[in-house]
Amino acid sequence: MITLRKLIGNINKTQNADQQSPLEQWFEHVIDIPLEELSVEDVCRAIRQEICIDQLMPRTLEILAEDPLAGKYYDGELISALATVKMINLEDHVDDSCAGCCCCQ
Repeated sequence: MITLRKLIGNINKTQNADQQSPLEQWFEHVIDIPLEELSVEDVCRAIRQEICIDQLMPRTLEILAEDPLAGKYYDGELISALATVKMINLEDHVDDSCAGCCCCQ
């Protein structure tokens, strides 16, 4: 079971919960959740924050296979988050047949 903590390393809390920003509070909440158990909302937020995008792709694709318009706050939120991903973050997921096309360079 892989978690964000295992991927990123042990990150120490530096503030009391009441002094943390909403983003810090969210990260503290999800850091020990297995990647395959992250919610749509958590995956969308992690992608927007550019946190372990490559490792989140299997979960992302699983969610999209179940619901192509998946999102917590609006339909298509996950696809919208994916649209912001830089190609370098997805190198392991580029299909070999696509390797030479202009969209993947």
